Amino acid sequence: MLAVEKVINLPELREMILARLPSYDLIHAQRVSKLWHQVIKSSPTLQRKLHFRAATTGPLTDPGCLPKGFGSDISNRLGEDEYGGMSIEVPTALQVVNPQPWSTMFAFQPPIDEMSAYFIDDENNLIRIDSLEREGGITLGDMIEFIKETLPEIDEEDRHEVTLVQFDMLRDVPADNELQGDGS
Repeated sequence: MLAVEKVINLPELREMILARLPSYDLIHAQRVSKLWHQVIKSSPTLQRKLHFRAATTGPLTDPGCLPKGFGSDISNRLGEDEYGGMSIEVPTALQVVNPQPWSTMFAFQPPIDEMSAYFIDDENNLIRIDSLEREGGITLGDMIEFIKETLPEIDEEDRHEVTLVQFDMLRDVPADNELQGDGS
């Protein structure tokens, strides 16, 4: 085997190269070859980047490759709390047949266990507020199932007007020393 082939075949090098891809491209890279699929599937780093494996620290992020009909908003408010929100168009949610490959992605990293859900009509009127809780973290599939389970509970006259469900959360931002450990 040539020296070049030995270097190219290093799993660590492949992982480092793939880690530089945006999440959207990384999802599609799994289809390039069985080798790339295996590298992505077996790498904890790449699985965390794609939100298939939980991260324990770091800034709040969304998957970066949301399916059509999903929207995301992440920001800091007052420098104290970190806000994360995700919206899902109801017609899109009702058409999803689970399981989809993305349905096991965590909605945010690090995963969050509780979100408020706001059902909104086409004129931006609030129809209903609920709460979605999942120990271990909420996935995109959890959000879709929540919409499918909760929508029939809304009054029939309001149900047909619901066009969007907005999921919101606030979480405390850990101090820098909490993100990096205490050094011991």
